Amino acid sequence: MDITNLREFYDTIQDETPLPKRTRLMDALNDLQLGHQYMHTLMHNLSRYDTESKFPRSRDQVLIHRKMCAVVARVVYRYATFERYKMDIMREHGFDDVRNKLAAMMPRREGKTVGSAQFYAAMLVSIPWSNICLVASNQRAAGQTGLSGHVKYFLCTVFGKRENTKDFKFNNGSVIELKQVGLDVPKFKCYPGGAKNK
Repeated sequence: MDITNLREFYDTIQDETPLPKRTRLMDALNDLQLGHQYMHTLMHNLSRYDTESKFPRSRDQVLIHRKMCAVVARVVYRYATFERYKMDIMREHGFDDVRNKLAAMMPRREGKTVGSAQFYAAMLVSIPWSNICLVASNQRAAGQTGLSGHVKYFLCTVFGKRENTKDFKFNNGSVIELKQVGLDVPKFKCYPGGAKNK
């Protein structure tokens, strides 16, 4: 029995039929690979502080940055991809656990503000859709001499951003916007907490 015609018919039908499952699977794998790329970029940018900054990271700051990377994995990989490939992501980066929040207690003058600013600056440069909003304890902590000032300092010195250009806006000492390739604009906002006394 000659099956050449049947094989040609099958090949024609297969070429004409869309493959939604394969397409969705390939899109999901592409999203996973893209997430790996962004996470590796974030970790690389964090390691740049050890060689290119006047503030190299302490052992505790390195540990906290590693835990912070695990916390932001849902944002880096986008939620749907993260939920689907959570175990693969944890294995890829060596995360023991991935939680929604992180609490770190350190004594005074141990680098909490500097370490946080380092992570936020690296996040702004590495993840185009990052939108970071913080409430600081007071006006000074939120302003140019506090956390926002440190983030601005690291963006300028380590990552080569120039202040007050169209690519890097620093408004009122509390809002930082970076314009990068694409439509996403990473933003950092830091506001003072508490009520004002009158």
